[in-house]
Amino acid sequence: MLPEELTGAERLLWEAFPEGRRVDLRTGDAAADDPAGAAGWGPERTVRAEVVAALLLGARESVAGHVAAVHLLGARITGTLELDNADVDCHLRIRGCAFDGEIKVYAARLRNLTVQDSVLPGVLASYATVEGNLRLLRSRITGRLLLEGARIGGNLNLGGARLDGGLSANRLAVESDILCNLGFTAGRTVQLRSARVGGSVQLRDARLRGTDGLALDAARLRVEGDVSGYRMTARGELGLRGASVTGALFLRAAVLLHEGGRTLSAPGAQFGADVVLDRRFRSVGSIRLTDASVAGHLQLDGADLRVPDGMALEAYGLRVGGDVALRDVRAAGALRISGAQITGRVDLTGARVGGGRDGLALSLRQSTTREVLMRTAVPPDGTVDLRYATLGVLHDEARTWPARIRLDGAAYQMLDTPLPAVERLPWLNRDAGAYLPQPYEHLAGMYRRLGLEPEARRVQLAGQRARRTHLPWYARLWGLVQDVTVGYGYRPAWAVGWLLGLLAAGSVFFHLHPPREPASPPRFEAVIYTLDVLLPVVDFGQEKAHVPQGNGLWVGYLLIAAGWILATAVAAGVARALNRP
Repeated sequence: MLPEELTGAERLLWEAFPEGRRVDLRTGDAAADDPAGAAGWGPERTVRAEVVAALLLGARESVAGHVAAVHLLGARITGTLELDNADVDCHLRIRGCAFDGEIKVYAARLRNLTVQDSVLPGVLASYATVEGNLRLLRSRITGRLLLEGARIGGNLNLGGARLDGGLSANRLAVESDILCNLGFTAGRTVQLRSARVGGSVQLRDARLRGTDGLALDAARLRVEGDVSGYRMTARGELGLRGASVTGALFLRAAVLLHEGGRTLSAPGAQFGADVVLDRRFRSVGSIRLTDASVAGHLQLDGADLRVPDGMALEAYGLRVGGDVALRDVRAAGALRISGAQITGRVDLTGARVGGGRDGLALSLRQSTTREVLMRTAVPPDGTVDLRYATLGVLHDEARTWPARIRLDGAAYQMLDTPLPAVERLPWLNRDAGAYLPQPYEHLAGMYRRLGLEPEARRVQLAGQRARRTHLPWYARLWGLVQDVTVGYGYRPAWAVGWLLGLLAAGSVFFHLHPPREPASPPRFEAVIYTLDVLLPVVDFGQEKAHVPQGNGLWVGYLLIAAGWILATAVAAGVARALNRP
């Protein structure tokens, strides 16, 4: 390319290149310099893309003591910037410019690439290598941003950018940080599948608007630092399936909107520090952390989760090295943390949860945790499922007990507020359905460990009474006899009371109505006679020697029957008492 073939603007760039001087074609009028109106710029502000490419590919050499660079401001760049497979040793800095065509650097090697405050139809940089930084600051890309297989030795900075066509970065490798802050906006899906990032990913104040339900596709993303999205807004799903983040995931005060779908989906993801979704974090859509691993804390304090009649949080098989903090959370939808392994505690202090599918509010089924704080602001609106969970210490308050709680198989070492058994039993009675002995036995065992044996027996007696309600009528009748006489063996003193009562009543009756005496009888003793009739295994000779008459005969029969029933009930109760844990 000969200098005489250049326009005035191109000649300025041609002369400035060897020393890396900037060429500023702006007028100083902000409205006139807006790249969105570049169609009206004249030839004095127009530079052909082929001129830029020629300079980057060695059309001119640098001046000793200077670093050659294309540093262009306020220009309209016509044509397509073709640098595919090129080896570019100088810098390209574009600011406030408008491109008619795409920037194509497929499989190219670049030192640095900066496009700032500009408008362009696309950047095709698949398999490119950028030794320094790739920056698209506050620029609008109306078409494709392709970074598949690219390698970036410094930072990928999309601060304030607007991506109308989305971002595709499968197998991207970044040695430092990915920065998408200061008003970054993506109008379509941002794809980071199988990408590798040596530093951090920042989405501070970003705005993502996805297609096909995806705002960010980062499946199998590898990040050596943190992923940060402070105050970001996303319309669609943030997909982190199988991602590995050495640091933390920060979405503090973020707003994720995907009504009827998932807002954050990270099944099988691994986070080396905390996952922070707190301080005005809002999710209209489900959060999915199935089989995810969080080395630090999972924090949702003060979060607002809204999935009416659905799952606000799905965390089957979640592993957390610290706490699951749900303090003051507002969840219109169920929190399902089933099968989780939580080293720390689950804290629901001040939370408001409920309204999930099938009436579920909270599930810790088959989960293991050191401590659970169930001191919610109001009773959960729905069922709390603790079946087969291992909870360590359980903190709760009677005023916030849920209307229904599932406790079969639940194991807790201690209740922070044990309460007397008469006050704690209504908690067990909220487990509707068939009689299940384990909750009663486990609560009784806890009282026994505290040395409260009377409370333990009271709980076990309540368990037998609950069991009786599910038996056939004849079994219920026999159970009622055992209950009334000896309290199923947990109230043996009642048997003594019945014996004394029957003995006193029979003695008085037969003293007033003595039976007929034989020719040479032993002396009649009303008390001894009553004992002889009442106790089936005792023979004092009185019953055989003296025969009652009239009503006394029926009283005798009644005492004999009562004696047999009482003796059988006592035997059954004693056997149960001897065999109880």
